[in-house]
Amino acid sequence: MLRILANLIQNKRIVLLGFGLEGQSSFRFFTKYFPKNRILVADRNPQIANHPLLQNKLVEMSSGEAYLGSILEDDFIVKSPGIKLPSDCRIETGSIYSQTDLFIQNFRKQIIGITGTKGKSTTSSLLFKILQDQGKEVVLLGNIGKPAFDYWDKITDHTFVVFELSAHQLEYTKFSPAYAILLNLFPEHLDYFRTENHYFDAKFNIAKFQLAKDRFYFGDLEHTNFLSSNLKSKLKPSVYELINDTIVKQHSATPLLQLNELLYLKGLHQLKNCLPLLSLSRDLNLDEEQVLNSIKTFVPLPHRIEFAGKIKQTSFYNDSISTIPEASIEALKALQNVRYLILGGLDRTLDYQKLYSFLLSFPLKKVFFIGPAGKRMFAEMNLTYSFEKILLDSLHDFEAQLPYLIQDREPEICLLSPAAASYDEFRNFEARGDYFKSLIHKLL
Repeated sequence: MLRILANLIQNKRIVLLGFGLEGQSSFRFFTKYFPKNRILVADRNPQIANHPLLQNKLVEMSSGEAYLGSILEDDFIVKSPGIKLPSDCRIETGSIYSQTDLFIQNFRKQIIGITGTKGKSTTSSLLFKILQDQGKEVVLLGNIGKPAFDYWDKITDHTFVVFELSAHQLEYTKFSPAYAILLNLFPEHLDYFRTENHYFDAKFNIAKFQLAKDRFYFGDLEHTNFLSSNLKSKLKPSVYELINDTIVKQHSATPLLQLNELLYLKGLHQLKNCLPLLSLSRDLNLDEEQVLNSIKTFVPLPHRIEFAGKIKQTSFYNDSISTIPEASIEALKALQNVRYLILGGLDRTLDYQKLYSFLLSFPLKKVFFIGPAGKRMFAEMNLTYSFEKILLDSLHDFEAQLPYLIQDREPEICLLSPAAASYDEFRNFEARGDYFKSLIHKLL
């Protein structure tokens, strides 16, 4: 399976653009399989020179503000996701490759790619469990934190590859997986992508390069009319549909899966994301009853409407993954009796009007606003709301509010569902969620 790649890099210097988790994975891969090729590691951070992987290696390095200046026209560039090229960059985007692109090119027939603004990690993990429960040979990789190149030598002809794909990973890809799932689309990552359409275009790459015989499954999307005109494969509408809180087969009133049958997943949005998985499972000839049982018993990932603990009558939930208003709205719908809500974080100029309108009729007692995004929300919510608005500098200041929330009273819920990114205060949403949970665990 290395022949295609060997032809691409023949007599070329390999440039690893970015040396984070995926860049380091690429370095290990190329030094293992192509030890004769020269390698240039290009990263803005000058500390890469001290990385253990690069010690005692004959490797070139370029860092600092001019780290792109050492890249030549005939170099083979492997870009890490999230590395934003400047607008005046002289590198031709058509010459940029990525782990995602190269991996899909080699294993596309075995790959089930999953993307969407929200829900892709949970849905990918659920599909991994479904296939495992059916006795299939399967790996889960990609945006979930597992670089594709780390699994290259683990793929056999019988392996199913569940590939979680972010917009950053899909941005420069020129190949699409044989099975593609697009769950939903909302404006996101506009601090990286130039426009909303640029972000959507990156997401659409999951199906743009499919062949006529490939399968594309989609959720409840208003954007598929635009996409369908650019597809070689056919859109694969679900043979299942969601009616109220129940999944049924089309033209059948017999309940197949109801929301209250999900033991651990919370929210109608989770049930909706099961629709393309059921259609895919049908096309793969999986046992439907066993698929349904896998869904019912699936334990979701942390930081996704995660129960963090109960103190007296107040239950605390960590939904730090919610970095857009639509996700926070779904979290509020999913939980009963939310009375205290924590909003805010890094301000990426998202439009919060839908959230403001939703909160007008939601019976909250207090909303805590944190960080720059919270400060803007606090100022913009100038209508009359039934709840008290409390402005805090950061999530760290929330600890002082806890004594009020755990007084003896009727059962209530406090929810962290920020509708904003975490980078103003934390390195990622996981660190933010872990900190929130640590505050609760101190009092348990």
